[in-house]
Amino acid sequence: MSLQAWGQSFDVYAKPTLKALVSDFHEMLTLFPAYPQGLSSLAGEAQVLTGLQSQFEEACPRMVNLKCQNSLKELKSKLENLKAKSLVMNRSLTFASSAYLNSLSGHRLFRDFEQDLEKISALTEAASFSIGIEKSSGTKTTEILTLLHRLKTTSDLMVIEFTPVPYRNEFRQFYFHFILPISKQFEHEYGDVFMKRSNEELNFHFHHFVMNLTKKNKKTPEGMSPYLNTMTNRWNVVTKIYQ
Repeated sequence: MSLQAWGQSFDVYAKPTLKALVSDFHEMLTLFPAYPQGLSSLAGEAQVLTGLQSQFEEACPRMVNLKCQNSLKELKSKLENLKAKSLVMNRSLTFASSAYLNSLSGHRLFRDFEQDLEKISALTEAASFSIGIEKSSGTKTTEILTLLHRLKTTSDLMVIEFTPVPYRNEFRQFYFHFILPISKQFEHEYGDVFMKRSNEELNFHFHHFVMNLTKKNKKTPEGMSPYLNTMTNRWNVVTKIYQ
């Protein structure tokens, strides 16, 4: 089958099903006590920012200047969206009735996230102003790129660190070895090539996750069984495409 045909197969059949599966996963996380309701949306918005990194670096490889004015404008707009979602999450932060279910690490990460968000917002605002009056911004491109990377990394860590400790390892392994690799393919032209190459490994991580939550000594988290069943059905559809 040609790459074009594979691409059509992915876009028409696999991608919608995989997007639904990823959505199921994030909805399932909100069943945990005190899990921030806006976190998944915030992490998704942080992922969008990573798509701007390459074009920003290409336009201004060393210093932020007039050449990357359009990229800077787009970045500022995305940062405003991220700040709005951060505010929503901040308002939803609570603590579970049991200290065992609380996540101090998650709260610390969110504090770090907010601080980096303020830093990059201030940097881009100052750079935009300097460019507007035709002065050197004095802002290194690496400063912007480093903060963008930290925002994405911290948001991914928060997704997991807000889960209860007894289940954290299972969710961490699944998120970083299954959910994130798949999510990155949604914007790629040949996500199907990745799926065909990685199907066996992804299948292992998927069934390992389900087994750990349903067939070991651990009790399946309350309310998650229907989600796991739906996710399994969706994944079975996808694996048939790439057998």
